[in-house]
Amino acid sequence: QYIDFAVKYANKVAFIDTDFVTTQAFCKKYEGREHPFVQALIDEYRFDLVILLENNTPWIADGLRSLGSSVDRKAFQNLLVEMLKENNIEFVHVKEADYDGRFLRCVELVKEMMGEQG
Repeated sequence: QYIDFAVKYANKVAFIDTDFVTTQAFCKKYEGREHPFVQALIDEYRFDLVILLENNTPWIADGLRSLGSSVDRKAFQNLLVEMLKENNIEFVHVKEADYDGRFLRCVELVKEMMGEQG
């Protein structure tokens, strides 16, 4: 319902930080299985632009995140790519390693999606 609200009241663009594919990937990682309800949400909600940020920025142990080792981070990233492909979700893989570069690339992608120049 939060996504529906965000889309309804957005000023042209709604940004969704963690999509249902990511939620399903966490289910698979931590519970060892996918959930049918989450899959139903994946099937129902399709977004105009999906951006996958490469997992290549420094790890910040803020107490809210897990999967801090480089091996775990890479494995989870691979799982996300696999699940996006399995669900026929097109995505743009942003690989810039610095925050400013990532931000600017994402701004560029949103502008392209909206038909804006430069």
